[in-house]
Order: sequence, then C-alpha cells, then structure tokens
Amino acid sequence: MKWFLNTFQDMKQILQPSLFEEDLEIRYLLIVINPPKVISEYVSGLKDEIVQTYGSFDSAFSIPHITVCNFPILEQRIEKILPQITERISMVNSFTLTVSGFSSFVNASKKTFFMRVIGNDLYNNLKSEFKAINKEIIKTKRFSMTHKPHITVAKSLNAELFRKINSQYGSDRYEMEFEVNSLTVLKYIWQEKKYHKIEEINLTN
Repeated sequence: MKWFLNTFQDMKQILQPSLFEEDLEIRYLLIVINPPKVISEYVSGLKDEIVQTYGSFDSAFSIPHITVCNFPILEQRIEKILPQITERISMVNSFTLTVSGFSSFVNASKKTFFMRVIGNDLYNNLKSEFKAINKEIIKTKRFSMTHKPHITVAKSLNAELFRKINSQYGSDRYEMEFEVNSLTVLKYIWQEKKYHKIEEINLTN
C-alpha cells in the first residue's frame, strides 16, 4: 500500500536526508487522523474522476488523511519515545472535526486543492500537547505542525490545471462532522520509500 505520497513529497523537499543521516538510520514519523470511510471514499472517488478527466497529478494515489505533525528521528530513539508520546496523547479527549467544502493553497507557484477541515478548541488542545511533547521529549527543531487542517485532493498543480479543477469542484457543497477517537503513527523508511504503520493511539472517550 502506498502511504501518503503527497506528504512524502513535502518532506522530501524540506527534509531530504544527507548520506550521513541515512547511515544513522534517520526515520520520519508522520502522525495523522484518518477520516471515516465515507469521507475517504468520497475523496478517493474525486481523485479518480480528476485523473480520468485531466490525467495524473501529485497525490493522485495517496490515501486521504489529515496530517497533524511530522518529524525526523533516529531509529534507535523510536522505541524509547513512542511509548511516552502514546501515554501523553492517550490522555487527550476525543473530539469532532468537520469537513466543509473545498479551498486551496495558491501562494506558491504550484497550487494545492483540498477539502477544508474545521477544527475546534479540543483539536487545538491536541496541537498544543504535541508542541509540548516536542519541547520536552522529541526535542527537534525540525518538528513540523500542520497549522491549517485539510485533506489534500490534488497538489503541485500548475496554474491552468488548478483553475480547471477549482472551477469544476471548488463550489461543491460537502459537509460532514465526524468524531476523532484515535491517531495513526506512521514511520517512513527512505531506503524502502514507503510508510509503515507502527502505532494507533486511542484518545480518551
């Protein structure tokens, strides 16, 4: 299974490891929220429709998800810090999120079309907890938090393709509230070019 190729492309550009880092077995942990099946199937169907109409694009075959954060870490440290992260995050209360229509990131030369996700105070509490965990446990300057939650549909689009996709789908009305009861932790291994699920963190109900 190809895990989250669009996020991999982001990290590849920002966090491309040196040969020294590869020798040290640096991994990248990606912590995500998996939307319910009905939303995931809707987004995947939308991706398929865009591919059939306009051809393939970055993130065409990635699994729909909401990235919370990601960071590099030595393989040797994962066994030690992951239980600590799990213990802290498992005390966070479950919360609801709402997907509501579509939006885009358009400031860069390559555009991103995504499904908007509306957070709330409990989601902000989760983000604050992760920031504290990085400061106290992970301790890396290369910790990256997603400030605007979203589900990517199509990314790295040129201006013309973005205009077509946004014109066709940008005004679609799709809204659904769902409960978040867990987070998924994925480990990316550069040599294999794939993600491995290594932990499911259940939140407090």
